[in-house]
Amino acid sequence: MDRIINHLKNGDQPSNQQEAKRLRLERAKYVLIGDDLYRRSYARPLTKCLRPEEAQEVMEAVHKGECGTHARGRSLVMRILSQGFFWPNIHKDAQTFMEKCPQCQYYADMRRQPVSYLRPINSSWSFVVWGLDFLGPMLTTIRSYKWLLVAVDYFTKWIELKPLAQPTAQNVESFLWANIVCRYGIPMVIIIDNGTSFANQLIRDFCGKYQINLKYASV
Repeated sequence: MDRIINHLKNGDQPSNQQEAKRLRLERAKYVLIGDDLYRRSYARPLTKCLRPEEAQEVMEAVHKGECGTHARGRSLVMRILSQGFFWPNIHKDAQTFMEKCPQCQYYADMRRQPVSYLRPINSSWSFVVWGLDFLGPMLTTIRSYKWLLVAVDYFTKWIELKPLAQPTAQNVESFLWANIVCRYGIPMVIIIDNGTSFANQLIRDFCGKYQINLKYASV
């Protein structure tokens, strides 16, 4: 971080041309306001760059301060960024900090399921085994779409998707009929998770009507 500050202040740069070019490219992400270094961002205002001792104080306050929720690594990073702070190794430092927190280790979820071999799902023909899942929520579009319903054929890896405003069972049924059955024929197997949009009577009735084998995969 000091080399970026010195470069922005005084124009200092390494003698090695490759390193100097890398520094100039990295410099474009930062701006110096007074003596403080800030990082530019497309999604949020300028975030203040912190030194290691300042970063430690911020992690302490956000993770287990008055309003701390003992958030885990990625969630902790997002909370810190939303407060307007940044430093180069923020993801690694947040994960390390969380792993050293005594309360997080005492009360963290314990994996009690025994270890077992993975069971791959294979298909010997195209468009007979499909996997369905939702992606989202995402940023809302001008048509109020914020979910993607995605179907993947297990043999060809062909993808069908549809943007949706809500992940409802009615939308899933409509998608299965219009995007799968009408385009590729009636599949033999559809693999879904246990979400309420999939694991409901409407989808079971639809698959039963066309004799589609409905399988549930853990997530």
